[in-house]
Amino acid sequence: MDNSYLKIDAILKSTFRITFTAYPLWILNFMLIIAFVPALALAGGLGGVSAVMAFESPTAFTPSWQRALRDLPFYVWLIIGAVAWIALVITTAISWILQASSMHGTSIAADKGSVSFKEALSLGKQRVMSLLTLSVIFGMIIGGLSLSPPLITLFFRGSLGVGFESFLQTALAPINFVLGIVLLLAMMSIALEDLKPGAAFKRGFSVFKTGWWAFIFVIATSGIVGGGVALVAAVLIGIPVFVGILIMIASPPIGIIVIVVGLIIVGVIVLVLMILTAVFTIVLYTLTYKEASRITS
Repeated sequence: MDNSYLKIDAILKSTFRITFTAYPLWILNFMLIIAFVPALALAGGLGGVSAVMAFESPTAFTPSWQRALRDLPFYVWLIIGAVAWIALVITTAISWILQASSMHGTSIAADKGSVSFKEALSLGKQRVMSLLTLSVIFGMIIGGLSLSPPLITLFFRGSLGVGFESFLQTALAPINFVLGIVLLLAMMSIALEDLKPGAAFKRGFSVFKTGWWAFIFVIATSGIVGGGVALVAAVLIGIPVFVGILIMIASPPIGIIVIVVGLIIVGVIVLVLMILTAVFTIVLYTLTYKEASRITS
C-alpha cells in the first residue's frame, strides 16, 4: 500500500483541534499524572538513597543520617524495592487503562467531532482484560528493569555499585525505548481495534510497517515538543527564584514570600503545560495509528 495516503498535515490539524477541544482527555491525563506520583516517589527516593550511599565524603566527617542509612541491612532495601515494584505494577495497570481511554476518546472525537468523559472510559470488558493482562506482565518487567540499578548500587556500595548502575542504565536505555514503542503500538491496537494481546502485537507491527515513517516523525515531534516544554518550565521556575533572591538582599522575608508564591503560580502553569503536552502527544500517536491502520491490509 502506498504510504502517501498517510497525510501528516491532516493528522496534525486534527491533533490540534482535538487537543484544544476534547477536555475529557485533559482530565484523563491529569489523572494519569496523579496516578504516577506514589510509584515515582518511591522509585525516585530509592534512586536518591542509592546515590547518597555511593557518595564518599572528601572529609572524614559523615553525617549521622548517612551513617544510619549505610548501617541498614540490604534486606531492608529489598523490602523497600519490593514495595516500590508492586506500586509500579499497580500504577502501570492504572496508567494503561487511562491511556487507552484517552486513545479511545481521541478516536471517538476524530469520528464524531466531540467526546464525553463517559464515552472515553467505555472500553468494554475485553479491552480492559487485555490491557490488565499486558500491563501486569510488562509492568513487572519494566518495574524490575527500573529498580535493579539502584538496588545493585545499594548491594555493592561505593564506586563498584555506581559503576554497575551506570552500566545497567546505559545498557537498558535502548531496550526500554524499543519496548516502550512496541507496547504503545499493542496498546493502541487494543484500545482502537479491540484486539486480544497476541493479535494486538501482530496488528501493531503490521500498522507500524505501513506508516513507519509517520511514526518516526511523531516520535521526533513528541521529543521536540516535550523538550521545548521542559525548557520553558525550567525558565519559568528560575524566574521567581532569581527575583526572590534579588529582593532578599534588601528584605529577606519579602524575598522568601516572592519565591514561595511565585513557585506556586509557576507550578500550576507547569502542570497545565505537562497536561497539554501529554494530550497533544497521545492524540498525535492515536491519529497516526488510526490513519495507518485504515490503509493497512
